[in-house]
Amino acid sequence: MSLTLRSWTSALVAVCALFAAAAHGSSSSPRPLNILLTNDDGFATPGIVALHEALVDGTPATTTLLGPAAAETSVAGLPAAPAYPASARGTTVDNYHGTAVADPYRWMESLDAPEVAEWVRAQNAVTRPWLDALPLREHFGARLTALWDYPRTGLPVLEAGQLFYARNAGLERQAPLYRRDPTTGTVSLILDPNAISADGGVSLASWRVAPDGRYLAYGLATGGADWRTLRVRDLATGRDLPDAVEWVRFSGLAWTRDGKGFFYSRYPEPPKNKALEAALQNHAVWYHRVGTPQSQDTLIYARPDLPGWVIGADVTEDGRYLLVTLA
Repeated sequence: MSLTLRSWTSALVAVCALFAAAAHGSSSSPRPLNILLTNDDGFATPGIVALHEALVDGTPATTTLLGPAAAETSVAGLPAAPAYPASARGTTVDNYHGTAVADPYRWMESLDAPEVAEWVRAQNAVTRPWLDALPLREHFGARLTALWDYPRTGLPVLEAGQLFYARNAGLERQAPLYRRDPTTGTVSLILDPNAISADGGVSLASWRVAPDGRYLAYGLATGGADWRTLRVRDLATGRDLPDAVEWVRFSGLAWTRDGKGFFYSRYPEPPKNKALEAALQNHAVWYHRVGTPQSQDTLIYARPDLPGWVIGADVTEDGRYLLVTLA
């Protein structure tokens, strides 16, 4: 194995290759491999493929570091590096205490703007075909699918004499929520997030059954975001009530013992189109009464003197006290 090191990243890859060759030095029919690396602290994909072969097959590797031109060369059946579309530079400049700081890509922060959507589309049009052509893509996809294909059951919760739990049969994008009668063993599906979003983009982020077993309060998160919208489902009918509680984040769900409402934590509504970037301040505990709009919710506890703190709440088992925590 020969090594030519031009950066710390290159050195790291070279050490990995040396380790692989040493660990599998007993290979009866070694064949040399070239690990192609760029010299700008990044990998050319052929290098990764060759390193993978060395680790799997125990093949001694010959490492060669190439210049930037290597990124334009198609190696081992891989497509040449794509030419990315230009990204427009804006003229935004902020002044911080007399110092001008340019922010030419501020326009990308407007996530719902048509020009941002077009920029994302153009980037995907370049990247997607390149990724789809990777020779090991199908192999890894099949292997990861096989590893992930097994049933998984969450920790059950006992409420009103019934067991509630989430269970994924194997390859479901999201785990549905079930109810089981301990006396008869009857299992019923009470909420399937896959029916809400077929692509798995909406997840069941939190849930809590009322003490009397009549209602299910649950939170939905979209696109992996921490923001949740709380809904209430009548478990007797399987239908959602009109209730919708928004801007919930870092929150538990704590029902009152009478099952008429629950406590939750949320932030103030962020400015329009700024939900993913607005400062998280003034977390507070609120009470929502089932069947009423969020505008009628009651503020229970807030600390405006500690705007950056996270506030949680839970009801004691006997229903007499609300425990408030700050972190």
